[in-house]
Amino acid sequence: MRKFTLAGRGLVHPCYAIGPFGGPSCLQPPGFSIGDSPTLSTPWQSGGSRMVVVWYDPRPASLCPLWFQMAAPSQSLVITVLTVLTVLTGLISIVALMKPNHDSVGSEGARGRETLQARHRKKENTRMKYINRDLAFVTGILIALAGTAVPALAVTSITTCGFVISAPGNYVLNANLLNCTGDGIDVLASNVSVNLNGYIINAGSPSSFIGVNVGIPASPIRLNHVGIQGSGLIKNFVAGVNITRCDYCQVALVTSAQNANGMSADHVNYINVGSNVLVANTGAGLLLSESVNGVVAYNEISGNGSSCPGSTSLPGGGTSLVVCGQGLFIEDSSANTVNNNTLSGNLANGLWQDHESQFSRIYSNVTDGNAGVGILIDGSGGNGIFNNTSSRGNGTFDLQDTNFACGTNTWGSNVFFTSNPSTCIH
Repeated sequence: MRKFTLAGRGLVHPCYAIGPFGGPSCLQPPGFSIGDSPTLSTPWQSGGSRMVVVWYDPRPASLCPLWFQMAAPSQSLVITVLTVLTVLTGLISIVALMKPNHDSVGSEGARGRETLQARHRKKENTRMKYINRDLAFVTGILIALAGTAVPALAVTSITTCGFVISAPGNYVLNANLLNCTGDGIDVLASNVSVNLNGYIINAGSPSSFIGVNVGIPASPIRLNHVGIQGSGLIKNFVAGVNITRCDYCQVALVTSAQNANGMSADHVNYINVGSNVLVANTGAGLLLSESVNGVVAYNEISGNGSSCPGSTSLPGGGTSLVVCGQGLFIEDSSANTVNNNTLSGNLANGLWQDHESQFSRIYSNVTDGNAGVGILIDGSGGNGIFNNTSSRGNGTFDLQDTNFACGTNTWGSNVFFTSNPSTCIH
């Protein structure tokens, strides 16, 4: 990816020209956190320097910011407006600096002609210093904004099953892919956006293939910045969506139903699964394996496990009887956030995190009416489980921690009826 810099008053800020949905994507500015709410263009200050950046917001509620929804002419218009505003600001500053100063001269005999000339030379030098500085600042901003005006990637239409994506770009489904006899779509490249555009990907009858498969099979090569965006329905595959060895990848607004697994992800960093519907799958809703710093938020993951007991395919290969019927199964993972999901009515547990996972933040979820446990923390430590709004009517316990006295986990402000152990789950 092409790098450019926003340079002004000694400031250098690294950005990337191509973002996950085809727009610019900047590194997170100092002083901002994921909880902040930057919009299309966010002014911010660092060390007294002003600048304008377009920053991609990774939160699940903002998976596709306004910038990425704009057509290329609209993006160009925004860049033009920002450029004009920057030029006007710089010119106003320069005009103000160049305005003559009419100092009170006072008595020439008291000061002396040489003293007055020296003072005027000093003021003129100072004025030129500020003018040059602001000219450099405006020039730097213009160069930076010119760097962001990357032509939009061409949109490629997808109309047939078995479509292979091997180059960066924007891809849009423009027809239903019905009765697929292999994978629906295979993504083998980074910097890819796939828009399902309201269509259906269907295997016709239950198959061993995948609806949308992201990752290079049998390869250690990692992909990055791949976005799968709905709306769209995927059904009758072994997995509706499968993502393997991918960093900063996202799935949003996808309905995955009547598959063996709704969605699976393996060996992923910073994955974002948001606002999807993963329901009525015969095995599990979402399988997350070896995930670091992922976010699972605002999903409906309910009513899964209709064919249990039975074997369920795992993201890393092989099958397992125990994960069948899980709403969300987290395996061998670290520092993930699970919030604002509904995980109800699954044939096993609503959420099960295994003993090899740790440091998760699990909050504001609804886990009602599962046949097993609403939220099960199975031997893992360092987790925070708090403010889950409802975990009631589950078959075994509403909340369960298999560690002695909950180990290093913290449970607080959850709404539930039954728990084990009751002394440390609150």
